[in-house]
Order: sequence, then structure tokens, then C-alpha cells
Amino acid sequence: MSKKVFNMQGGKHSAAAYSELEKWMYGSIVANAASFVVSAGTGMLVNISTGAGLISDTIARRIGTDAVETATVPTASASFNRIDTVLAYIDTSVTPSTGVTDNTNDILKFVVVAGTAASTPVAPTGAAIISAIGAGKPYMVLYDVLVPQNATNTSGMTFTDRRVLPTSQSIADAIVTAAKIATSAVTTAKVATNAITGDKLATNAILLGYADTATTQGGITTTETDLTGLTITVTVPAGGRSIKISASTWLSSSAAGDTTRVFIKEGSTYLGFHTLAMPNVFGYNTHWSVIVPAPSAGSHTYKLTAYRQSGSGTIASNAGAISTSNTKPFIYAEMV
Repeated sequence: MSKKVFNMQGGKHSAAAYSELEKWMYGSIVANAASFVVSAGTGMLVNISTGAGLISDTIARRIGTDAVETATVPTASASFNRIDTVLAYIDTSVTPSTGVTDNTNDILKFVVVAGTAASTPVAPTGAAIISAIGAGKPYMVLYDVLVPQNATNTSGMTFTDRRVLPTSQSIADAIVTAAKIATSAVTTAKVATNAITGDKLATNAILLGYADTATTQGGITTTETDLTGLTITVTVPAGGRSIKISASTWLSSSAAGDTTRVFIKEGSTYLGFHTLAMPNVFGYNTHWSVIVPAPSAGSHTYKLTAYRQSGSGTIASNAGAISTSNTKPFIYAEMV
């Protein structure tokens, strides 16, 4: 076991000393979004823009180019599409020399490794790449290229960026996913008060769906009737959260003394109701909510219905443009 101290006067330093910190901090990266951009060239060539980066395995090696490089896409299959991979690699079979400044003697190479043509093609595996360039040669994947059947030039090919930037690589291989965060690791104690602002939330993080209507609907009697325009279809996310469904109506009757019942439903399932006694024919507003505990993830459709529970009049669901004398019935669902 060796305990190392780099960059002190005296002693001998290895190649690892030059970039040990970068290897552990970043892995294989490009310097920025403009480095080593792959695009279509002439014929079956791809162009690789100038740039800088690190290719890391046991040590990190700094690489860079000051002119556009090219690499050749292998001949397209006559039977199926294929996915190839463009990569940069260190050709360790070329001997480094102190007589060549910055190892410009073709130690850094760019190549396109062909995948396997298939009805559903996939990019070359790590083993396939090593087989193509040779064992022990550190490499960095830049792009995947979808090579159409019988293609004769790169202009119609699709390029998929697989480069890794330093800011994303340093937070665990480019993407922080739920699988990379331990259960209950993020707690309120670890998040500063007011740290999560509204612009960081998905548009459906709280409000799942909303509908209203400005059209009056009459003719409601003892038959339960769907209220027109007051149906919402929402997507409930996974995770077991409950939702709250809220509703507002503006009901009137042609006869004083009627009683009306309004329901929140999913299909034929009753989720909640509100009973409204109407001592006269004026319009009456209602507003109520129900909690649906942990509905299944996926699509759900909720609606309002109404009927006259008692009395002799005809019920109307009133609506109009918002004013001092009109209101809009509505229904909405939100996470709780």
C-alpha cells in the first residue's frame, strides 16, 4: 500500500500524479458542450470538432485537438439499420516520446466502431469496442450514429450525443435518479426553508387537472345527470400520494323548497356528495371537497353529477362569465 503526496519539491512523479484528482472527481469527460461535437461530413465521414477532455481508466489523460478531425463510418448493411459508436481513444501501442511535444504523434485517435445490423439495432457493447480498438486502450464514447440500411453518406444519419460534461459527471454519472438516492435520504432537515421554489416544480406537481364552464344547464329532475363541462381526466403519479377533488356549483330550482344533491364520481363510484336545500328559487353556491386516499397511479376521470332529491321543480346548473352576478362552476384535482 502506498500513501502519496504529490507536488512537493524533490522526488519523482508518475503520470498519475498529473491528474489523479481529476480522475476521481470526473472520470471520462469533455471540457464543455462545444468539445468533440460529432456531425455529418462528406461521404461516409463524420466530423469531430475541436475540444478538450479527459480519458480516464487507471489514470486520467488530458486530451485536446486544435483542428476538426474525421472518422469513417463502416459500410452500411444491405439488410438492416445499424447503430455505430464514435469514440476517442489512447493508442497505447504508440510509444510516447519526450521528443514530441504533447504527444502529437497520433497517440490520440478517433474511430467509428460498427454495431450489429438488426431489425432492432443497439449500440456496440464495451466488449465490442475493446475488441475493435484493442485491449488496454482507454477510450471515451462521444456519439452513437444510426446508420440506415444501404446508406452511402452521413447526411441522413441520426447522431445521439453520449458525451459527459464535468458538471453532470461529478454528480454521479450524469443523472441523479431516485435509484441513486437512498430511501428517506432527502429529509426536510436537509433542505433549507424556501429552497424549493415554484419554478422548480413540474406543472402537475400540485394541480393535476381543472375544468369549468360558463354555460347554464337546465332540465335536471329526479334522474341523476352529468353536469356538462365538469369532467376532468388526470394522471396520478406513482408514489402513493392522496389527492383532493374540489367542486363548486351554482344551482337553482323552478320551485321553492326543493332539495338537490350533487356528487363527485369516478365512473359509477360515488366519492362524495353535497346536499343543498333551496328554500326559494334563487341560485345557491356550493363548494366542497373529498379526499381520495392513494389512488392507483395512472389515468383517472372524475366528474360532477346532480339530481333533484325532493320537491317538484326543475333544477338548473347556472353558469356565466365571472362578474358581480355570475360565477363559473368548476372541478379540480390536486395532490395532498
